[in-house]
Amino acid sequence: MTSFIPSLRASETPPNPNVQTDPQAAALGSAATAPVPWSAALARKTDELIAQDDLNLSRLLGLFRQAYMPVESSHDGHRLLLRMESGLTLAVAADAPRRLIAMAAVFQLHPQADMADKLAAANRINDGMVVLRAAIPDPKTLYLDHHLVCDGGVMAATVIGAVRRMERFVASAIGEHVPPALLA
Repeated sequence: MTSFIPSLRASETPPNPNVQTDPQAAALGSAATAPVPWSAALARKTDELIAQDDLNLSRLLGLFRQAYMPVESSHDGHRLLLRMESGLTLAVAADAPRRLIAMAAVFQLHPQADMADKLAAANRINDGMVVLRAAIPDPKTLYLDHHLVCDGGVMAATVIGAVRRMERFVASAIGEHVPPALLA
């Protein structure tokens, strides 16, 4: 009986849909079938310059969608909401006049927790995590932000990397500097 499914030899492996072949390795004639994870392939696709004048929410929305990141516009339309793999939601906004991309995370705090403890946690974050700024804008909210400078433009892959680093920064700040009893 003839099968329409090609058989594989023991030395062959089936193609993996989550891996691409590295075209640069193929051009060199060496490891032409060396797998490249999608993130590296995506970095090549997103390695374009976002000009300073093109820094806006619609451009960022397209970039995040191209990177397969779950993203939506906020109800007021002034920022994008990214649902990160860790479950964290990051707010991202383009501040074209100041040539910045602002990223923020907001956490709810127990209203009955002592305000001195909340402020101490924010101060520990500010002292221990130089790349983040922590604030308590009201007794029930911990606000963390980070800004990416885009003066002269920014590489698309840099924006994606900055958002992923922000996720790690926030997780580290909360885990190391905020007692669980403060979080609602």
